[in-house]
Amino acid sequence: MMSANGKSWNIIATSRKTWENKLIEELRELGDFRRSGFDCVILGSVDGMEAFLEALHVRWKESFFLQMILSSVVPILTVFYFTRETLLAELKEKVNPLIERMARGSFCVRMKRRGYKGELSSFEMERALGDYIYETLAAQRKVFRVDFSSPDYIIAIETVNNQCGLGIIEKELRERYPFVRIR
Repeated sequence: MMSANGKSWNIIATSRKTWENKLIEELRELGDFRRSGFDCVILGSVDGMEAFLEALHVRWKESFFLQMILSSVVPILTVFYFTRETLLAELKEKVNPLIERMARGSFCVRMKRRGYKGELSSFEMERALGDYIYETLAAQRKVFRVDFSSPDYIIAIETVNNQCGLGIIEKELRERYPFVRIR
Protein backbone atom coordinates (compact mmCIF):
# COMPACT_ATOMS: atom_id res chain seq x y z
CA MET A 1 0.00 0.00 0.00
CA MET A 2 2.03 2.90 -1.28
CA SER A 3 1.39 6.62 -1.11
CA ALA A 4 2.63 9.24 -3.53
CA ASN A 5 5.85 9.58 -1.54
CA GLY A 6 6.49 5.82 -1.74
CA LYS A 7 5.37 5.07 1.82
CA SER A 8 2.64 2.61 2.68
CA TRP A 9 -0.62 3.46 4.47
CA ASN A 10 -3.41 1.51 6.10
CA ILE A 11 -5.01 4.32 8.12
CA ILE A 12 -6.62 7.49 6.92
CA ALA A 13 -7.33 10.03 9.65
CA THR A 14 -8.87 13.44 9.50
CA SER A 15 -8.25 16.34 11.82
CA ARG A 16 -10.24 19.41 12.63
CA LYS A 17 -9.34 22.41 10.51
CA THR A 18 -5.68 23.55 10.85
CA TRP A 19 -4.77 20.81 13.36
CA GLU A 20 -3.06 18.30 11.00
CA ASN A 21 0.45 18.81 12.34
CA LYS A 22 -0.63 18.58 15.96
CA LEU A 23 -2.61 15.39 15.23
CA ILE A 24 0.45 13.87 13.55
CA GLU A 25 2.45 14.65 16.71
CA GLU A 26 -0.25 13.03 18.87
CA LEU A 27 -0.22 9.86 16.73
CA ARG A 28 3.56 9.66 16.17
CA GLU A 29 4.19 6.99 18.85
CA LEU A 30 1.47 4.73 17.40
CA GLY A 31 2.77 4.48 13.82
CA ASP A 32 4.11 6.40 10.84
CA PHE A 33 1.76 9.34 10.14
CA ARG A 34 2.16 12.11 7.59
CA ARG A 35 0.22 14.74 5.65
CA SER A 36 -1.56 13.56 2.52
CA GLY A 37 -1.41 16.79 0.54
CA PHE A 38 -5.10 17.47 1.30
CA ASP A 39 -6.23 19.73 4.14
CA CYS A 40 -7.09 17.85 7.32
CA VAL A 41 -6.23 14.43 5.80
CA ILE A 42 -3.47 12.30 7.31
CA LEU A 43 -2.15 8.97 6.05
CA GLY A 44 -0.73 6.47 8.46
CA SER A 45 0.92 3.09 8.54
CA VAL A 46 0.52 0.89 11.62
CA ASP A 47 1.79 -2.62 12.21
CA GLY A 48 -1.17 -4.09 14.09
CA MET A 49 -4.57 -2.56 13.43
CA GLU A 50 -6.24 -3.89 16.58
CA ALA A 51 -3.34 -2.83 18.82
CA PHE A 52 -3.32 0.62 17.18
CA LEU A 53 -7.06 1.11 17.68
CA GLU A 54 -6.82 0.00 21.34
CA ALA A 55 -3.86 2.27 22.07
CA LEU A 56 -5.56 5.20 20.35
CA HIS A 57 -8.76 4.51 22.28
CA VAL A 58 -6.90 4.69 25.60
CA ARG A 59 -5.32 8.01 24.61
CA TRP A 60 -8.56 9.34 23.18
CA LYS A 61 -10.48 8.62 26.42
CA GLU A 62 -7.79 10.35 28.49
CA SER A 63 -7.27 13.41 26.30
CA PHE A 64 -9.98 15.98 25.67
CA PHE A 65 -7.48 17.68 23.34
CA LEU A 66 -7.18 14.55 21.17
CA GLN A 67 -10.97 14.21 21.13
CA MET A 68 -11.16 17.80 19.95
CA ILE A 69 -8.65 17.60 17.08
CA LEU A 70 -9.29 14.05 15.81
CA SER A 71 -12.27 14.01 13.49
CA SER A 72 -12.15 10.42 12.22
CA VAL A 73 -10.04 7.31 11.69
CA VAL A 74 -10.72 4.76 8.94
CA PRO A 75 -8.89 1.41 8.92
CA ILE A 76 -7.91 0.39 5.38
CA LEU A 77 -7.32 -3.19 4.25
CA THR A 78 -5.99 -2.62 0.75
CA VAL A 79 -4.61 0.31 -1.23
CA PHE A 80 -4.19 0.39 -5.00
CA TYR A 81 -3.50 2.83 -7.82
CA PHE A 82 -6.31 3.61 -10.25
CA THR A 83 -7.42 5.79 -13.11
CA ARG A 84 -10.88 7.23 -13.58
CA GLU A 85 -11.55 4.54 -16.18
CA THR A 86 -10.34 1.60 -14.06
CA LEU A 87 -11.64 2.47 -10.60
CA LEU A 88 -14.98 0.63 -10.64
CA ALA A 89 -13.53 -2.56 -12.15
CA GLU A 90 -10.72 -2.57 -9.61
CA LEU A 91 -13.13 -1.94 -6.73
CA LYS A 92 -15.29 -4.87 -7.83
CA GLU A 93 -12.24 -7.12 -7.87
CA LYS A 94 -10.85 -5.90 -4.53
CA VAL A 95 -14.19 -5.95 -2.68
CA ASN A 96 -14.80 -9.69 -3.20
CA PRO A 97 -12.73 -10.81 -0.15
CA LEU A 98 -14.62 -8.24 1.94
CA ILE A 99 -17.97 -9.60 0.77
CA GLU A 100 -16.92 -13.03 2.05
CA ARG A 101 -16.64 -11.53 5.56
CA MET A 102 -20.26 -10.34 5.48
CA ALA A 103 -22.52 -12.86 7.23
CA ARG A 104 -25.96 -11.23 7.34
CA GLY A 105 -27.72 -7.99 8.01
CA SER A 106 -27.29 -4.66 6.32
CA PHE A 107 -24.62 -2.72 4.48
CA CYS A 108 -23.87 0.46 2.63
CA VAL A 109 -21.02 1.82 0.53
CA ARG A 110 -19.43 5.17 1.34
CA MET A 111 -16.83 6.92 -0.77
CA LYS A 112 -14.74 9.91 0.26
CA ARG A 113 -13.03 11.29 -2.83
CA ARG A 114 -9.95 13.47 -2.66
CA GLY A 115 -8.83 14.44 -6.12
CA TYR A 116 -10.53 13.90 -9.49
CA LYS A 117 -12.88 16.80 -8.78
CA GLY A 118 -15.51 16.94 -11.50
CA GLU A 119 -14.24 13.68 -13.00
CA LEU A 120 -15.53 11.11 -10.49
CA SER A 121 -18.88 11.03 -8.76
CA SER A 122 -18.79 9.55 -5.26
CA PHE A 123 -22.55 8.96 -5.43
CA GLU A 124 -22.36 7.08 -8.74
CA MET A 125 -19.41 4.98 -7.53
CA GLU A 126 -21.20 4.15 -4.25
CA ARG A 127 -24.32 3.13 -6.13
CA ALA A 128 -22.51 1.02 -8.74
CA LEU A 129 -20.40 -0.83 -6.17
CA GLY A 130 -23.40 -1.20 -3.85
CA ASP A 131 -25.39 -2.80 -6.69
CA TYR A 132 -22.50 -5.17 -7.41
CA ILE A 133 -22.21 -6.16 -3.73
CA TYR A 134 -25.97 -6.68 -3.41
CA GLU A 135 -26.06 -8.88 -6.52
CA THR A 136 -23.02 -10.87 -5.37
CA LEU A 137 -24.57 -11.45 -1.94
CA ALA A 138 -27.87 -12.51 -3.54
CA ALA A 139 -26.02 -14.97 -5.79
CA GLN A 140 -24.49 -16.45 -2.61
CA ARG A 141 -28.03 -16.72 -1.13
CA LYS A 142 -27.19 -14.18 1.56
CA VAL A 143 -30.07 -11.88 2.43
CA PHE A 144 -28.97 -8.29 2.99
CA ARG A 145 -30.62 -4.93 2.97
CA VAL A 146 -29.12 -1.51 2.30
CA ASP A 147 -29.11 0.72 5.38
CA PHE A 148 -27.48 4.14 5.45
CA SER A 149 -28.33 5.04 9.05
CA SER A 150 -26.85 2.14 11.07
CA PRO A 151 -25.57 -0.64 8.81
CA ASP A 152 -23.89 -3.80 10.05
CA TYR A 153 -21.14 -3.26 7.45
CA ILE A 154 -19.82 -0.15 5.73
CA ILE A 155 -17.64 -0.64 2.69
CA ALA A 156 -15.36 2.40 2.92
CA ILE A 157 -13.69 3.79 -0.19
CA GLU A 158 -11.10 6.51 0.46
CA THR A 159 -9.31 8.08 -2.50
CA VAL A 160 -6.23 10.27 -2.30
CA ASN A 161 -5.32 11.46 -5.79
CA ASN A 162 -4.78 8.28 -7.83
CA GLN A 163 -4.74 5.88 -4.87
CA CYS A 164 -7.74 4.15 -3.45
CA GLY A 165 -8.00 2.66 0.03
CA LEU A 166 -10.71 0.09 0.67
CA GLY A 167 -11.93 -1.18 4.02
CA ILE A 168 -14.87 -2.88 5.69
CA ILE A 169 -16.07 -1.29 8.90
CA GLU A 170 -18.34 -3.42 11.05
CA LYS A 171 -20.91 -1.92 13.41
CA GLU A 172 -19.14 -3.42 16.44
CA LEU A 173 -15.93 -1.60 15.49
CA ARG A 174 -17.76 1.72 15.19
CA GLU A 175 -19.48 1.17 18.53
CA ARG A 176 -16.26 0.22 20.29
CA TYR A 177 -14.15 3.06 18.88
CA PRO A 178 -16.08 6.35 18.67
CA PHE A 179 -13.41 7.93 16.47
CA VAL A 180 -13.95 5.33 13.70
CA ARG A 181 -16.39 7.37 11.66
CA ILE A 182 -17.41 7.09 8.05
CA ARG A 183 -19.11 10.17 6.66
